[in-house]
Order: sequence, then C-alpha cells, then structure tokens
Amino acid sequence: MLPFVTAAIIVAADSGPAADVAAVRAAEVAAWAAHPTVGTPVKIRNVRVVGDWAVLEWTNGESGGMSAYHRTVAGTWKRFMHGGGAFAAEDLEKQGCPAVVARQLVPGSPG
Repeated sequence: MLPFVTAAIIVAADSGPAADVAAVRAAEVAAWAAHPTVGTPVKIRNVRVVGDWAVLEWTNGESGGMSAYHRTVAGTWKRFMHGGGAFAAEDLEKQGCPAVVARQLVPGSPG
C-alpha cells in the first residue's frame, strides 16, 4: 500500500521501436522549426509508434496538443494531424488510421 495518493494523471513514456520514435520526434522538431514560435522551444513527449502510425504530445509555452504521423511508402514520417488539446481514437480513424492501431496509440480514449 502506498503511504500517499498522487494525482490521477498517468505520464506515458515513449513507446515503439527506438529508431521510429527518434524519426517521428525529428519530424516534429523539423515541422516546428518551419513555423517558429517566438522565444519558446517546443517540448515533445510521449511519442507512441504502432506500425506505420504514431502520435505524440507537445507543449509550447502554455499551449499544448498532439500531432499524428503516418509512415509514407518512401519510409519518411508525414504529419497528418496537429492541434491543441488531445486526440481521441476516432479522430485518428477518421483520417485513415485502422481502429485497432488508433486504440493502441490513444489508449483509454473514447471512440
């Protein structure tokens, strides 16, 4: 038994093949570099890769959200969704991500 109670927020770690996680992280950094926000570097965490699909969480100052990526036929990672707030599995499904993969990328989400 734990002697104290912590907040109910679960902080996930990166998951998936290390090379893919690194490639998705690099693609997100490059995307932010193309549209810099004055004075505040983006922080990327919780990169999750399942097969040819990936999601990550980002914060930039007081803003935060998610980005979603798909591996192209050429083997590069292309961002297909980006926005403030959190994605649900059904959001990814609407963009072509298979339901079984979407639920692994965003576990516990409705949809």
